[in-house]
Amino acid sequence: MIREKRVSFLFVFILFFSFCGERGPLIIKPLPIPPKPTEIKVSQRGNKILIKISYPNKLKNGTPLNFLSKILIKGYIIKQKEEETTSSTIKKTVFYEKENVKIEDGKFFAEFTPPSTGELILKVYSYNKKLESKSDEIKFTILESKSPPKIISKEIKDNKINFKWESEEDFEGFYIYKNDTKKFYKKLDGETTEFNDNLRAEEKTVYYLSGIIRERDLVETELSKPIVFLFKDKRPPSPPENIRYLVSPEGFLIIQWNKPPEKDIEGYLIFTSTNGTIFRNIPNDKPIKENKFIFKKKDKKVRTYYFYIIAVDKTGNKSKKSKIIKIRF
Repeated sequence: MIREKRVSFLFVFILFFSFCGERGPLIIKPLPIPPKPTEIKVSQRGNKILIKISYPNKLKNGTPLNFLSKILIKGYIIKQKEEETTSSTIKKTVFYEKENVKIEDGKFFAEFTPPSTGELILKVYSYNKKLESKSDEIKFTILESKSPPKIISKEIKDNKINFKWESEEDFEGFYIYKNDTKKFYKKLDGETTEFNDNLRAEEKTVYYLSGIIRERDLVETELSKPIVFLFKDKRPPSPPENIRYLVSPEGFLIIQWNKPPEKDIEGYLIFTSTNGTIFRNIPNDKPIKENKFIFKKKDKKVRTYYFYIIAVDKTGNKSKKSKIIKIRF
């Protein structure tokens, strides 16, 4: 009893000093300074300036960098007649500003339309609340844009796509974009007037074409109108293989097989016969999803059954028949 009182007194003593004792100063962790970009790539598409900003994946304190409170792009343009003008006499312009910025994989993309051509000089400002970091000065020469190539034909033949174009301008080459306008898919030389590509199992594939005005620092025309190909797969899948079966203790026939290698398989059609000549589709005309089927007899009479299986893909193409298996049970 005395020991229990001592323990209770000690607990109250510790609790009292924990709440009523002298407290130390409240420690507030300082905000980390936002990092400077590790790389800034400037390009021109039509009349727009495209900027790809790369950041380190982590802040100096080890925290992953996935958010900035603001990104601001500021600078000025020196026209050809103003080459002797100094930067101190030119009013700087905010070309781009965005708050609550999400950084994905250390990358951020920005674009803006400059007021004129000329020598573009800019800096990228990154913010974490009121803390700021700024990039080194970036220079880029803005050119007059040109008309993009004009698509004159497109077709699908022998599981390949083809489109052709013509241009009123002389270009250093052409960029092909596929389903993504941030990164070009292929680069072609300036003498090319058509493009071929393999047809892929996608519901819709969209290409864009631009003319390269100056390849050295990625100046290109606006993108052409979208070149859309709607996929219609006519290639049948491989037939199911390695068909095997098992008779369960309940008298059910369990049939299994290996899936075909194609990734767009919708299901399987099961056909059965009792004479090996006339087959019927079971359990109905719709494909079953699993590569397994349970067959139940209507009675207990022993018979010989024949089975084969057909694979069906998502566009409705059917494979050849599998090998016919003969089962007596």
